[in-house]
This record gives sequence, C-alpha cells and structure tokens, in this order.
Amino acid sequence: MPKSGRTAYYVGFGVLFAADTMLLAAVIWTAYRLGGSAIWISFGAIAFSLPVIVAGVGGTGVAARWIPRLSHFAWAGALFALLVAAVAALGSSAIWWLLAISLFAGLTQALRLPLGQAQLMEQAEGEEIAHRAALYEVASRAGVVVGPAVAGGLLALFGPTVAFVAVALTYALGAGLWRSFAEDQITPPDREMPYAFGRGLALIRQDGWLLPALSVRAGCNLLWPAFTLALPILAATVWHAGAFGYGLSRSVWGVGTVAATTVFVWLRLNRAQRQSGYFWCWIGSGCGFALIGNAPALVWALFFIAVTAAGSPLLHIAVNSHIAERVPRHWRGDLYGMQRLVVNGVQTIGLLALAPLIGLVGSARLMDLVGVLMVVLTALGWWWMARRQATAASVEGAL
Repeated sequence: MPKSGRTAYYVGFGVLFAADTMLLAAVIWTAYRLGGSAIWISFGAIAFSLPVIVAGVGGTGVAARWIPRLSHFAWAGALFALLVAAVAALGSSAIWWLLAISLFAGLTQALRLPLGQAQLMEQAEGEEIAHRAALYEVASRAGVVVGPAVAGGLLALFGPTVAFVAVALTYALGAGLWRSFAEDQITPPDREMPYAFGRGLALIRQDGWLLPALSVRAGCNLLWPAFTLALPILAATVWHAGAFGYGLSRSVWGVGTVAATTVFVWLRLNRAQRQSGYFWCWIGSGCGFALIGNAPALVWALFFIAVTAAGSPLLHIAVNSHIAERVPRHWRGDLYGMQRLVVNGVQTIGLLALAPLIGLVGSARLMDLVGVLMVVLTALGWWWMARRQATAASVEGAL
C-alpha cells in the first residue's frame, strides 16, 4: 500500500472507529434507558460485541475470499445504523429489535477491523511494522475521543433516533473516504496458503510471549466489563452528569489514549520494551479501575480515566506488531480476528457474569474487586512468560 493510500486509510479508519464508538455508546445508553437496569447495559454491549466470535473462529478468512473491499463493511454498517434509528423511534416496545439489528452492525465491525489490520501490514518490514501499528492506534483512538462525546450530546439533546442517524452518516463518510482516496482492495488469501484457524492456534501455542500475553488479556478482558457496566451508572447516580457526562467520560478515555499513542510513535520502542511494557500497562489498568470507581465527582473521574487510559495503546501495539513480525501474511487476518475474540469474546462472558454482581456489591466495590484481580492475573502471566522464555533459551543453548 503506497504512503498516500496508508494516510487515507488512517483517516478513514479514524472516522469509522468514531462511528463504531458512537454506535456502542448509543446502544448501551438507549438499552439502559429503555430497560432500566444494568442487565440491559450488558445486553446492549453483548449485541455489539458477540459477532467477534464469528470473525475469531475463521470468519475473517472466509470474508476475505468473498468481500472485495473494506469499504463494503462500512456501507453495511451505515445501513444497519439507519435500521436501528428506525426502531429506536418506536420506544421501549422495540428494544429487542434494537439489540437484534445491533448484532448485525457489530458483525460488520468484527470482520472489518482484522481485515483492515492485515491489509495495513502488507509489505511492512522491520521497525516499520511497529510504526504502522502505532499510527493505527492513533487513528483509532482519535475516533474514541470524538465518537462517544458526540453520541452523548446527541442523545441528550435530540434523543436516540437522531443519534443513530448520525452514526449512519459517519459510517457513510468513512466508507466514502476509503472508497475514494484509499486502496481498500482486500488482499485475498493465497490458494496454496489459506487462512487457517487451526494453524493460528498452533502459532500461538509455540510463541513464548504471545501465549502468556493473550492469556493475560483474556483474563483481564473477562473483568473489563466492570468498566462498561459501572460507567453509565456512576455517571447517572454518583456524578450526576447524565448522558453527556457518560459520553464525555468515554471521550476522555480516548484523549488519554491518543496522547499516549503519540508518545509511543515518537519513542519507537523496541520489541523487548513493548513486551515488558505490555504487562506494566495491565497492572496500571487494575490500579486505575479502583481509582475511577471511587471518584467522588465527575472532574476526578475524568482525571483518573485519562491517566488509566494512557497505558491502553501499548497493549494493542505490542500484540499487533508481534503478530505482524512473527506470523506469515497468510494467517495474519485470522490471528487478528482471534485476538479480537480474546478481547471481545471473553467480555461477553464477563458482561453476563458481572451484571448481576454489580447489583449486589455496587459500582465502586466492583471496580475495586476487578482492579485487584487484574493486578494478580498480570503478575502471574508475567511470571509464566519469563519461565517459558527461560526454558526456550536453555533448550536453544543446549542445541
């Protein structure tokens, strides 16, 4: 992909990620207001994240064979957002339709993201791989900054129907950017070396760093829905900030990640630094969750959210660049899809498990609990990774 094409890709991806986060925020808040409990928050998040299972178990490779352009997924997202807008106008009687259509909108995102990552890494070598991964994070985090705040403002001022129409228009804008200015032609798998789910699992098991890293990610992302569930409740009942405060808090998370990602682009960390930083960032996330849950007011919450978010980009950069460096291009799409399955798939389980728990212990106590568990899981994963790498080094030395 030429440099001009990559620039357009980054811009288009930023717009599309803004649409993704607008849709997620609008679905969660609308489901909460229509259903009136944390259970409906979990249903809204699940409807958007559940389709990642399809992409993670081989759907990405199948899609690469049949869908010629990345922009086609964005056009589909716009259509589904318009359908959600139509059913949102019907009120509480349409909540199940809202969730069902959100499920299909989530599928377009679940397939688009890993294919886009694989496409970006085509013909990248050496340190250019990590550099592209960092720029990819800058573009996506910029969307996180804009999307939730816009969605929150539209929800507060005009209601869900207008918010979902705005989501559809944002998807259409991103699709137009990719179609008009970027080379969004998907590179299909080679016939001799097709995408293979089983081969992806074998590559993960053989990798001394990737298996412990993804295991830590699975455990921590099982707990991550505490943030998703607690944030709208804290915004409504503790910080008294309403829909706009909820959207603003999610956007401030994006501000923290954009600032941190910009620093990572400038620093150009080497592989060893990225790999150790990965575990430090998870420890920081656990500590930050406890601070966010106990924030007495919105201004403190926004500060803690921004600080906690600073480590989030390196979690993605480290894994994304490692896959591009170590995995042949024929399997990258499915490996990126499997990574998203680890991230989003286990979050679906976490949403179902934590939604009843939040009613028993409260939002602040739940954030404390999962924060401690994150730190413990990360420490165990780091120890496991060090043992695996030490064993591999001793075997190589013996040979």
